[in-house]
Amino acid sequence: MESKAMHLIRQKEEDLAQAAKKTMELEASLRKAEMESHSWQNLAKAKEAMIMDLNNTLEQARESLVCVSDAPEDAESLFRDQQEGEMKKKSNNNNKMACKHCNARSSCVVFLPCRHLCSCKSCETFLEACPVCNSIKEASIKVFWV
Repeated sequence: MESKAMHLIRQKEEDLAQAAKKTMELEASLRKAEMESHSWQNLAKAKEAMIMDLNNTLEQARESLVCVSDAPEDAESLFRDQQEGEMKKKSNNNNKMACKHCNARSSCVVFLPCRHLCSCKSCETFLEACPVCNSIKEASIKVFWV
């Protein structure tokens, strides 16, 4: 009985020694992982500081551009720019309403099934397809503007 007990005690001591060895290995791995974690955190903080610095530089550049672009111009050029903008708006509106076939008369015919308002009454009779999307014209409707 005593020899069997001694055998079990030795076996348990060996298991305990292996567990202690495994614990030391795991603690070493844990320390290594903690060191890597700290180095990654430090790198992330450095990158974050660099990003903040770049954002501040970008914001300063934007503010300087705004200051430069807000510089007052002479009244004549401001008036000329405003007139040109109004002329472009008017010409765009007229082009949108012009017949897409002749560009001379205003559009007053809607093509079906696509529903594009794109032709004058004179050109509509000669068109077999919509000039905007080239879909086959199945019908057309004259629109009366009020």
